[in-house]
Amino acid sequence: MKSSLIFMMIPLLAFGKFGIDFGPDSANDFSVSDLQCLRSTGIQFAIIRGWHSYGAFDQRLLTTFPNGLKAGFPSIGVYLFPCWGMDAVQQVQQMMGNLTQYRRNIDRVWLDIEMNPNQGCGWDTHSFEDNCQYISEMVDAVKALNYEVGIYASHRGWGIILGNDAACQNFADIPLWYPHFDYKPTFDDFVSFGGWKKPTIKQYIDLTRNSKCGIPVDQDWIPDDDDLKFQ
Repeated sequence: MKSSLIFMMIPLLAFGKFGIDFGPDSANDFSVSDLQCLRSTGIQFAIIRGWHSYGAFDQRLLTTFPNGLKAGFPSIGVYLFPCWGMDAVQQVQQMMGNLTQYRRNIDRVWLDIEMNPNQGCGWDTHSFEDNCQYISEMVDAVKALNYEVGIYASHRGWGIILGNDAACQNFADIPLWYPHFDYKPTFDDFVSFGGWKKPTIKQYIDLTRNSKCGIPVDQDWIPDDDDLKFQ
């Protein structure tokens, strides 16, 4: 299987922690055995969608999250894909309100800042200044609930949403998770934007071209010397 060969080669190329992220969209919720299989391949962390881009809590997370814990993931991140048509703070509060029983197991809440094609949810009908303020409100809402926060964004997407790649430098002190599907677990490709000089996680294999254990997943990488302590 091609993706398995790629994954087996990775330790020869770079040291670090390897993980996956996905939205649980299969016909059935992922079982413990599904997630144990993912864990057995060497994957050390998972980040799972908690909020749909059209503005609703992802109910499948309530099955996938505890199954991930049973499968051996000691901590799991969740991500929120915001709908601009809804209040920024309320989206954070609604998502996290459904996850209070897993508070001690949630590693970090990631805000997925990318173009949203859903009607009434896009960034393009708002000013660049308002978009920056909207992100700030979401970041502050996560912090107000005493969760660690991070941002998922790309160099190109940031420029489109905020006006240019140097805009909205309010978040350079929180972790950045960026995508570049070059199959390379390294930050050598990173181009600074939004005030970030160094990223924290790289999403380097796209789920549309990749699956593990029969599950479409994005694959992610964190260098060993990073402060995020995924197991």
